[in-house]
Amino acid sequence: MNDNERQYQTVKVVIHGHQYPIKASSDDGEYIRRVAKYVDEVMEKVASESRVKSVDRLAILTALNITDELFNALEKRDKLIQTIEAKAKKISDSLSTSSQDE
Repeated sequence: MNDNERQYQTVKVVIHGHQYPIKASSDDGEYIRRVAKYVDEVMEKVASESRVKSVDRLAILTALNITDELFNALEKRDKLIQTIEAKAKKISDSLSTSSQDE
């Protein structure tokens, strides 16, 4: 199914007490709700831990917090990939050495 044939729906989400209509493909509605719920939770946490009253500033702080989480997760993922690749190489080298000994 190409983009022209895709079915869309409007998903209504609430973030920091404000309702927003989000256009999404039919099969993405639940995902959009989960993402919005997470943004709302982070925004409420930031609001409760700061004295910021401006919704714009609160949204920026929320975006920075979520981006920080993303960057930390990506860094952990990259380190894990490096560890796995190093171990795989070690195993591969070990197997190559043992097959040459036979």
